[in-house]
This record gives sequence, C-alpha cells and structure tokens, in this order.
Amino acid sequence: MHFSNENRLVCILPVTPVENPPFERFFSPLAAYAIARLLKSKLQLLVNLTGLRIAERYKDPVAGRHLFWNQWSLFLDQVVTESYVIDDQDLGYAEFVHQQFGSIPSFKEAFGDIAGCLCGKSEMFAELVGGAVRSSRTQIRYESGVYSCRSCGQELKKARRHILQLRPVSTAIPVVLPRRYQTEVIMMLQTLRGRNTLLSRSFRQEETETKVEEYIIDPDVWWSLLPVWVARKVDTVVIVVAYPALWHAVRAYLLMAEMSPAPKVEFVIHPRVGIVDCLTPLKGRPLTEYIDMAGSPIVARLFPFLGLRWNNSHTFLKGSELYLAQHSCKPLHPITEQDSLPLSSVLDVLNRDTLLKLLKGRRSRYDVVSPTGLFLEEALHCNW
Repeated sequence: MHFSNENRLVCILPVTPVENPPFERFFSPLAAYAIARLLKSKLQLLVNLTGLRIAERYKDPVAGRHLFWNQWSLFLDQVVTESYVIDDQDLGYAEFVHQQFGSIPSFKEAFGDIAGCLCGKSEMFAELVGGAVRSSRTQIRYESGVYSCRSCGQELKKARRHILQLRPVSTAIPVVLPRRYQTEVIMMLQTLRGRNTLLSRSFRQEETETKVEEYIIDPDVWWSLLPVWVARKVDTVVIVVAYPALWHAVRAYLLMAEMSPAPKVEFVIHPRVGIVDCLTPLKGRPLTEYIDMAGSPIVARLFPFLGLRWNNSHTFLKGSELYLAQHSCKPLHPITEQDSLPLSSVLDVLNRDTLLKLLKGRRSRYDVVSPTGLFLEEALHCNW
C-alpha cells in the first residue's frame, strides 16, 4: 500500500509478548492496522521487553521480540519485517531516553519519602499510598492496618530516597477520538499534573537495563517515550488504545508533552471487546487455535471488528458470528484502492454497522457495496 500521509504515524501502546496469548490481546494491533490503512499512514507496532515479567519469561529479550513478530504474522499471512515491530531494548532507543532525561527541565532530582516492597511492583510516594488502595489500577492492598503488595504479599516499607521525579509544566491536551472521552482524558491529566510523578525505582535494584546515570527508571516510564521515538521524523503520532488502558496512555502522554519539541498526539480509544460463547466457543482461545478456526487470516482480521461499537467503552461479540464472517467471503475479489481519510472520518467507516453492511453486500447475488464499505474493505485488506 502507498503511504500518502507520510507526516503521520499510527502506533499502539507497547505490548508485552506472551506464549500462546488469547486472540483478544490483538485487538489494538488490528485496530491500529485498519486505521493506518484508512489514513494511508505507516503503522508501527511497539513491544515492551523491559521489566520483571520479561525477565521471568525470557533469558534473552530478543526471544520475546521474535515471538510477537511470529504471532502478528499469522494475521497477515506473511512474515513481519523487523522495521514493522519496534521494542524498547533497541540500542537507538536507549540512547534517545538517556538524551531526553538529560535535557527535559521538568525532570528533577530530589529526596522523597517512598513506600515500596522488595519485589518492586509496588512503589510510590508514601503520601499517595492511602489513596492508591482505592484505585483498581493499584498493586497495593490494606488489611488489619497494614499496607502490602498484592503480588509478593510483603508489607510496604517506607524510606527516604534520592529520586528522579517529574514536575509537569506543559498544559498541552491531545486530540481524543471518540470525543466522548475528551473530558475524562482532561480530568486524568489534571490529576497527574497536580502532583509530582515518580520516575525512578529505588526498591527494585536489579533492573540495570533501565538505568540512567544513578537512577533505575520505572519500566512503565521507560517504554512511555517509545511512541515519541518511533514518530520523531513525523509531525503527528496516532496512538490506538483500548479503553481499559487509557490511564496508562495518559501517563505516557504526560511525559511526551514535556518534550521539546513535543509531538502532536492523537488518541483513538476503542472499546474492550469481550467474546460471548454462543454455539462457537471462542472466548480466550489461544491465537493459533483461533486462526485455525477462522480458516484464513482475512476472516481472523475481520471478525473482531464485528464487536466495534464506538459509543461503548465495553462491548460484546458472539462467537457464533464467526460463521457470518466465514461465509461472506468470496475468493479473489479485487481490492479497489481508496483515497486516504481524515482521522475524524475513520470512526464512521471502521465500525460494526459498516462491516455488517459490507458482509451483506458481498453475500448478495448483486454484490453491491457502498463507497464507505469499499474504504472498510481496503482497511481490512479483504481481498475475499
């Protein structure tokens, strides 16, 4: 496909590769794939190879990178090249992060009271621990007057440490689609900008791959600049993110906005699509089994979009609708290349209703498809 929109890049938040993942984990990459094709922009899939979870799974992080390449290739029925998938262990990226941490004025050294556990999965400013317990995003629990880590079970210890923190100065706000999430994103940014953000880890000392000078950088901070790094040669980066991961996306944007020059960031927030087993048991199916059940990469790509309803943060899709996708395909149907769309029009094309009309049109004996359906057909690369 010709990339006519070379000043914009589409990416996802970095994903952590796992063995035999359920196919539902690939909805964000699939959505980004379709959006990039509608915009005629380059797609960059990002992989997180930093942190304890990776260290526990792979002796060599490169194995995790190849694992994700191979899994994504199943959807495209072709081998994914290295330039298509970028991870945070790239030598160029490490140099970029060191440069940014040394040049961004809002990154400050300080002494602070920190609460954390020895496994390192729970660590924050001590003053925030009480409020964190009430959040669904936290690893901290409170029982019998004791704060402890949900992961390792250890009691949190308090210590005064030399830290690296962010004192936000930017007031920038990203473009948000659908618009219904704009207020929520602004409120998240106001919360984060109303306090300092801890960038370093002091309790978890073994992660030397994220070290900048004397500080060990929080792995979630380390990968946050990855979308900016891959988009450093374009004007705009479109980040496709599932609604449950919106908080992580906004935290990443908090760092991006402090850069100089800061890139223009556009969020496309898709719902979490849950699978409801009905005749066809699909929920939680390992990726390879799902591809086999779909019968072709085209059907495997197409089916999840039947659950795409932009007006909901969580939607559901019946497994039995896989039959509809499978029996709407006609072999060797040529694709008509369409012009690029503005981002504001993408949601009108990429949704369940448009896809159902496309499938109905292809199944009819007249084989009639609307202009909007032709855009969607190319976006999903449905050369039936």
